[in-house]
Amino acid sequence: MKYSKQLFTHYMSIWARLLQQAAGTTDPAAYLLSHDARTPLFYLEAMTRVLMHEHNPKKMRRLNEWFKKMEDALGLMDYYAGLINDFKGNRKIPQIIKQDLIEELKSATTNLNTLLIELGWLGEKADRVRKIHQYSRQMDWLGQKNLHAALKQRYQSDVHSITHRMKQPFEEIERDVHELRRDVRWLSIYPQAFKGLINLQAIEPTPEALLKYATPEIVQSPYNQLPSVSNVNKVLYLNTSAYYAMSWLIAQLGVLKDSGLRLLALAQRLQAHQKCSEAEALKNAQTMLGTTQPSVDDLLNTARGLILQMQNDKVFSQLLFSKNTPAIKAAPVNKARPTTDTTSTTKPSATTHTTPTAKVSPKTRTTSATKPSVTTRATPTTKANVTARTTATIKLPATKTRTAPAAKAPTTTRVRKSTKTSGS
Repeated sequence: MKYSKQLFTHYMSIWARLLQQAAGTTDPAAYLLSHDARTPLFYLEAMTRVLMHEHNPKKMRRLNEWFKKMEDALGLMDYYAGLINDFKGNRKIPQIIKQDLIEELKSATTNLNTLLIELGWLGEKADRVRKIHQYSRQMDWLGQKNLHAALKQRYQSDVHSITHRMKQPFEEIERDVHELRRDVRWLSIYPQAFKGLINLQAIEPTPEALLKYATPEIVQSPYNQLPSVSNVNKVLYLNTSAYYAMSWLIAQLGVLKDSGLRLLALAQRLQAHQKCSEAEALKNAQTMLGTTQPSVDDLLNTARGLILQMQNDKVFSQLLFSKNTPAIKAAPVNKARPTTDTTSTTKPSATTHTTPTAKVSPKTRTTSATKPSVTTRATPTTKANVTARTTATIKLPATKTRTAPAAKAPTTTRVRKSTKTSGS
């Protein structure tokens, strides 16, 4: 079996098993959310994002739509659950707003349960998994050489799109900060989904501008430990230092967008209930969230500084190796062997939170407390954009940011459970 098909089958087996287990509960949607069903969906979506432009485009696009609808619906549930958790201990927030969020979570849960039936994932007429396996059997999956080319093309295309987006004005939390983070985050999900086909190599000497990003938290994050697979001989290598910088950016943007979307969510509901202006609602919301809650302007200004820093340090232009790249040495990797065994189950995750777009589910969010942040690691200096309005350093709430969990390479016996960790 070709390795690309093997990986796809592996993730599909995990997703199918979760569906089977959820079918035996009174609330399948809640079961899927609490058992980290978004992880295999992230990886299936990542695979189809890459492959839809290379072979079987019609089928791959259809698969991508099916996986994305499920992940989006789970993400919307996760978002409301996160807001409920953030606000529940805050006595300044009106109870009616907390109740509104509970009702919105119930609605999002009902929506997913309905979709599971309508799209054929669950129920007496469920045939979606069977159709996908049928698609998989009919496809002429790419070999390693062509898959390597497809991954390189997708990476180059995404990097180009991101660098162009970073030149645009940053004026809204959702449209600008959140969307940019979503785009950048895919560059870290691809290596996890395509186990062993993308890996890291270090440049000697490490560019001085990138040294500051290699904090212990970033270097030791399981998301940045990419496995080496024994029968994969065509690997797309990424610059280790630039990859760490990108990972750091994902984490920083995650803090900003979560803080901003939390503020906006509360302000929108205050405006509806208190019949006040948007400016008054934002001011009241910021007061309710505490002294550590930055304003939208401050959050956007900080985001602009982060982007300028990425541009000045040429992070994304150094991510992929070119013909002119200096001599490299291999970075330490975790060895593993692929397998067709998919008898594992996924580990139930602790509470995870996501932030939404309007009626479109987000991918990830961060959990926050309203108390002041305690510095636990060195943070690279953010250079303020001299052409934009700047502010003093903002104290953001203490956070734990999550994205799609790091993929574990299959073993010859059982697929290891996904590891919960904080990181980007």
